[in-house]
Amino acid sequence: MTSSSRYDSAFDSPHSRAVLVVVVVFTITSTFSLVSRLVAKRIQKLDIAAEDWTIVAAQIAVYGMATCAILAIVLGGLGHHAATQPEKVSQFLKILVAMQVFYGTTLGLIKVSICLFYNRIFPLRGFRQYSWLVIALITAWSVMVFLSAFLLCRPLAFNWDQTIPGGKCANQPAAFVAIGVLDLIVDVMVLMLPMPLLWNLKVSLPNKVALFAIFGVGVFTMVISILRIVALLAVDYVDITFTASYPTLWSFTEPAIGISVACAPLLRPLFRNGRLGRLFSQKMTGGSSSSRVSNFQRLNDPSYTLTSLGPHTSVVGGDSRRTDGEDSQRYSDERHILAQPQGITVTREWQTERV
Repeated sequence: MTSSSRYDSAFDSPHSRAVLVVVVVFTITSTFSLVSRLVAKRIQKLDIAAEDWTIVAAQIAVYGMATCAILAIVLGGLGHHAATQPEKVSQFLKILVAMQVFYGTTLGLIKVSICLFYNRIFPLRGFRQYSWLVIALITAWSVMVFLSAFLLCRPLAFNWDQTIPGGKCANQPAAFVAIGVLDLIVDVMVLMLPMPLLWNLKVSLPNKVALFAIFGVGVFTMVISILRIVALLAVDYVDITFTASYPTLWSFTEPAIGISVACAPLLRPLFRNGRLGRLFSQKMTGGSSSSRVSNFQRLNDPSYTLTSLGPHTSVVGGDSRRTDGEDSQRYSDERHILAQPQGITVTREWQTERV
């Protein structure tokens, strides 16, 4: 049996089947994570925020990567030795350019979404300044990946047609490894962003460990990033369709799992009755303060009539009545701390007079 007959089908190679399975499985898991995130927001009756739109855009880019990976198998011969299907190599190299663009775009959007989420739940000036610095670095990295896809080889067509006179390419394997190393460095910076604040939270040790576990799931994407770098070191452009199988696999897995990582801290409402749900009830809830006091029950005692306090209400001897003309004498201080999207509770301080 000849080598070409062994690979008559695009999915006959174990490498191509491995890539296909990973693409299908992690496309489903990332989609499920995103849908769960949106459902959790709906349960809390929260508006879709900037970080949510960003992660939606990242998921759309993941679909683009999935499409490219499948086309690389079917049209580009990914997973097969280049010598067995030489006519498909140029198609694979064309698809590879598109995959680079989707890769940089997807990871950039995911990391920006995570930073925007941190900015909302940790509204501290110093923290936000550092977070925006990280966002700037993420953006610069994404732009670098985008430009490298189009500028490493001049003209662009020299990527897939090495016969063009005067064409040349930079050291592509070295460039891809450098991009991977910088990606890993940015991952570490994003992972460490909330850790000092989480460490200083006044919660029990088990709860603190749970918080670190949830916010630290980004370690998984860092492991994948390392595996991707190792796989890139083994790429041989003479047999690119075969040796690029595992780099393609890890390049897709990293952003697909990254979406699940970005959604994990927001899924608390789906487990409201569990311990983690109670733990996050104060840190993760945004929106109106009415959702925080939904369990409040009014005192059913005729001796103490309760009414809602407002800017024109005074309390007199357990009774309440309107005093539109006298409220300036009744109240010496009223302060409103406005609720922000991250869920700061509205606080009012009243001074009442008993007569």
